[in-house]
Amino acid sequence: MEGIGNLGRSRTENLYTWLFDVVRAFQAHGGRAWLSPDIYDWIKANREHLPTSWKSTVQATIYAHSSDAAAYIEGNPDVFRDPGGDRGLWELRYKGGVPPNKSSNLEGVVLVEMIDNGTYQSYVDMTPEERRAFLDTEVAKLRKRYGFGKGRP
Repeated sequence: MEGIGNLGRSRTENLYTWLFDVVRAFQAHGGRAWLSPDIYDWIKANREHLPTSWKSTVQATIYAHSSDAAAYIEGNPDVFRDPGGDRGLWELRYKGGVPPNKSSNLEGVVLVEMIDNGTYQSYVDMTPEERRAFLDTEVAKLRKRYGFGKGRP
């Protein structure tokens, strides 16, 4: 993703801070919002030091974390979904407080819960191997909590 800008952070940390801000923007709009103006306006009002191509970065963050998008990056948590019908309208695949169903992407559930409870920064600070192990452990806990079987839905 070009245009993220360094701002004294590693590329990985920048990717995760963009994801955090985009999820928070959706949460501020009840979990469902238009890319423009809703998400863009929230990001502009709440994020400092926007790079020139920040709107493209927001869009790329959504696409890279939505299996509904052609630009989805396999292995990324599937956080956003295209509800269909209207171009530019997106929603969180999992809205905090709503129990996931068996077909939910549980990694996305874990990340949204971390953002909700303020522990997301610890995830950003992990190495890629630590993030993978953490997600695997947390997904296993969710499977147990909701009575889902093993393996990915």
